[in-house]
Amino acid sequence: KAYKKLKEDNIYTRFSLNFWDMNYVSEGNKLAKYRLVNSSELDRYEDYVKHITSFLKGNVSSYELWNEPDANFDFNQYIRPEDYIKMANRIIPVIRSIDPEVKIIVGATSDYRYKECRDYTEKIIKSGILSMADGFSIHPANNDASPEFLSEYYYEYENMWEKLKILTKKNGFKGEYFADEVNYRSFYSLEVLQPEPNNYHPYEDIVAAKYLGRMLTINLGMDVSQTMSGTNSDARIIEGRIIKNINNIFAGLKPYQVNLKVDSNNYKSVGILPRYYGFKDISGNIYIGIWNDNKAVVESEILDIDIEIDGIEISNIKVIDPLNGLEQDILFENKEVTSIKEFRLLDYPLFLKMNIK
Repeated sequence: KAYKKLKEDNIYTRFSLNFWDMNYVSEGNKLAKYRLVNSSELDRYEDYVKHITSFLKGNVSSYELWNEPDANFDFNQYIRPEDYIKMANRIIPVIRSIDPEVKIIVGATSDYRYKECRDYTEKIIKSGILSMADGFSIHPANNDASPEFLSEYYYEYENMWEKLKILTKKNGFKGEYFADEVNYRSFYSLEVLQPEPNNYHPYEDIVAAKYLGRMLTINLGMDVSQTMSGTNSDARIIEGRIIKNINNIFAGLKPYQVNLKVDSNNYKSVGILPRYYGFKDISGNIYIGIWNDNKAVVESEILDIDIEIDGIEISNIKVIDPLNGLEQDILFENKEVTSIKEFRLLDYPLFLKMNIK
């Protein structure tokens, strides 16, 4: 009933087909250190998949074959890549035969910051199983990446995805990309809400919110779908607010190439690193998410820049602040180009909504 109600409310759901094999264990049996390593367990997994997909047929948007198959071999989760590939070749046709309309997502590897995860993921990609799938997922920023922590990874993030897209397409993939479990932990979320022993890097809550806003914008700007993890929007009030507001802005938007030029007096020497992504809505209006991509801080330093936008005739420009939930019209000039003077660039995305003539 819950999945049916979610579907009626136009909420897309994904069911992760991790299999804990509780009946088998409760009967006194022991699981192997690596999951799905023998035909007996794979048979039981197939029975489980048949049961779940038959029961939920028509009410689930997608299935993920196994969440983080490269993680936790001490906790009955890890699947060797060769066994994951064997499982996918067997299970994907089973799901298709039961529910031909549902989407199937593969990958979902645990932490793409690390070489072990990247190597595991590459084996999956090169196996060819992505040609049978509708979605490809990695967890690229669930354990942090920012200008102050793992900065090289953060600034190479876009290039990383471009290389991944080239490799997956070369190996037969034609589906949707997912950056799953995006999360930037605050001190409160890590120490109070969900204490965790791992080597995470927490921030003040407002700084975590700013990095969440950036990563949401970056991913959609690259046409990569995304999900969040550990971001309880009721308990993490500031982070929840920016997530909700950006989701409202993004409703119906698609990535769109804009010709934008930033002009500031020696902006590199005064700590300005402009980053922006363009989008278009179904009515043809253009949006630009823009921010200073240096380290985020609690109190944003306000830096003025001049912006020129070429190739668009604009009738109105509104700036939307998703962190504070504010919006207002701004002044601009329409001549050979559209120019905005002394735009206040902050360390989290502000969105220019431009109505087209």
